[in-house]
Amino acid sequence: MQKILQPEDIHNLQVDKFMHKYTNSKLLATFNNYFELITDVHPCNTTQTKTRQFALPKAHFNLSSKTIKHSTIEILPKIP
Repeated sequence: MQKILQPEDIHNLQVDKFMHKYTNSKLLATFNNYFELITDVHPCNTTQTKTRQFALPKAHFNLSSKTIKHSTIEILPKIP
């Protein structure tokens, strides 16, 4: 029996593919330095430095947390 991907699974797959291309420098130069490394933001060892590679951008407004930049960083640790 084949499993059909749910919309959330498809979205997670696209995020994973995007981040794979980002970390391997296979995106347009526009995306260079698009994300900050957590070690650049938090020089000390924290729980976040162990669980995340990229820093979660600050959301000054509620809409800011809905951006691709913000949601990608939140989704990454949840992808197996």
